[in-house]
Amino acid sequence: MKKLYKFLHSISLIGLSLTLLSRLEAVEELVSSRIGRSSDSPSIAIFIPPKGWLAADQEALSSHIKYMVVGPKVQNEMPPTMNLMIEPYNGTLKDYLKSVKRINEAHGDSWKDLGMLKTKAGEASLSQVEMRSKWGGEKLMHAIIVRNKCAYVLTATAAKNEFGRFYQEFYKALRSLQIYDDILDVVKDPMKKAHLESTFAKIQKAFEAALAKAQATPSFLSQANWKEQIFHNPDFQSNHWSPFKTMLKSNYNELSNEEQNALIANYYTKLLN
Repeated sequence: MKKLYKFLHSISLIGLSLTLLSRLEAVEELVSSRIGRSSDSPSIAIFIPPKGWLAADQEALSSHIKYMVVGPKVQNEMPPTMNLMIEPYNGTLKDYLKSVKRINEAHGDSWKDLGMLKTKAGEASLSQVEMRSKWGGEKLMHAIIVRNKCAYVLTATAAKNEFGRFYQEFYKALRSLQIYDDILDVVKDPMKKAHLESTFAKIQKAFEAALAKAQATPSFLSQANWKEQIFHNPDFQSNHWSPFKTMLKSNYNELSNEEQNALIANYYTKLLN
């Protein structure tokens, strides 16, 4: 949780860096690295961000921040943001909140427990933090769930005098937080789930064949680098990966964009790990 405070306070002190703001893309184009899976957690966490907000490149973020979206610029030049953090935590929600309160108050920030919030993942703690900054103050809202020996923290942030403007969007997005022990659970139809798995199995077979062929030539490349090269090869992309994504988007349109992207992320990870 100290990592959470450090990340959020760094935004408060210096604002969103030009590097971060220059590396934004449409939320609809999320790739695997932005889906909230932690190496310490078997689960995948997602949320539905406000419409039209842009996703920040994960490479510009802290390792525990799995996904961040940035809203429209406002008069004070501090755009609203939302981010999803997953960090290892072997304790109770009550103890986690005590630590969050203690850390914030130690830095002179105001922390308030707002009770419980019903999310798609279940009951989450809802809390509020007011931080001092060069913009005249910032307000944050956290939805926190402790599960699977991890803390899942979804945070909404805006300048204090602008927070009310985005409150409804923040509240809706906070309630959309979902945690899946198995991302395939989003596909309810057993036939469609089996079809998805069999289709990916063919792609995986083609990927492994291409990898074996490439590695037959002596090289200093590591296994991970070989996999990256094969994955980004135009032939693999056009003949296998792009058609797979198109099929998933078209044939599984009962799923939300976030659920579709989480599935794509899951299969991307299976190929490259």
